[in-house]
Amino acid sequence: MRTPLLFLTTAALAAVASAQCNGDSSLCTKKFSEVAYVTTHNAYASTSNTAANQHYDIVQQLTDGVRGFMLDAHKPSSGTSNDIELCHESCSILDAGPLVATLTKMKSWLDANPGEVITIFWENFDNFTPAQFQSSYTSSGISSMVWTQTVGQAWPTLQSMIDANQRVVNFVDTGANYTVAPWLHAEYDFVFETPFSVLNESGFVCTVDRPKNPANQNSMMYVMNHFLYGSLSIAGIEIELPQPGKVNTTNSDASLGLQERTCTSTFGRIPNYIAVDFYEAGDVFQLLASMNGVTYVEKQLGGTKTTSSSNSQATTGNKISITIGNGGIGGSDAGRWAAMLTAVVGGVAAWVIVM
Repeated sequence: MRTPLLFLTTAALAAVASAQCNGDSSLCTKKFSEVAYVTTHNAYASTSNTAANQHYDIVQQLTDGVRGFMLDAHKPSSGTSNDIELCHESCSILDAGPLVATLTKMKSWLDANPGEVITIFWENFDNFTPAQFQSSYTSSGISSMVWTQTVGQAWPTLQSMIDANQRVVNFVDTGANYTVAPWLHAEYDFVFETPFSVLNESGFVCTVDRPKNPANQNSMMYVMNHFLYGSLSIAGIEIELPQPGKVNTTNSDASLGLQERTCTSTFGRIPNYIAVDFYEAGDVFQLLASMNGVTYVEKQLGGTKTTSSSNSQATTGNKISITIGNGGIGGSDAGRWAAMLTAVVGGVAAWVIVM
């Protein structure tokens, strides 16, 4: 009778040894707060639009290894006030569709990949209530997979979260209410961020930008923001535009890796979330593997780039000639703006001339 018992025990140990957590078995025993995650800035913004921050949709991002997603909650241009739409600045500029549709796709992917843990960061642009977020999560079916963390308690291991099948961590910048939705965590109770509005490579620094002067900084996880914007002024309104033409430099070890090493030294621990635009470019995943102490395995990233917007539109109206000089949009991105740029801002369409 002892031999079968030994066999089962050995088999069980082998199963544990072969299990993978976020792509590697060595991460299973690490706490959630001890692991680094590639995070896509404006993850939903992958439509064919000059305001897009990503080339590939969220399902492809998941397949490629992205595990953190920054999403913006807006009221749709049409529909009930309870609907949450994924838009960039305004749904007239870039509309990626209803939240429920995206969450449904994410749940399907998670169901097919039971060893993966993800994080969603919410910018609550239009001040939705926790109950409204709960409604979208319930409708999509992903609500059964959310993790609830108590402020001040140690995070569990990835394996514990996987075993419980509660593999979706959620943070919101404003409007959290732990009584109504204990799973929708106030971001700055758990996480701080480095500066996010950066216009040149020298602007990537390792200081705490949000929240200001956190009381428990040493026990918090943190987001290292690393993406560039070009600055555009239309009728006195400043617009920040992604810079895909510079991303091979921005996402390189010389830039992204340098900031990571600086932040690790400054804060005494690795960044948990590396927030980037156009994640497939540069050395993003090589750096991630190094940070997590795992072997980097090269693979093809990306699929078919999005070629049409879910709800892109242009308005006719006043046209303003704008000249972009030093400090604005330049380099290989200039060609994208040399032709007419339709930037919908308050119903004003703009002609942009790049110098």
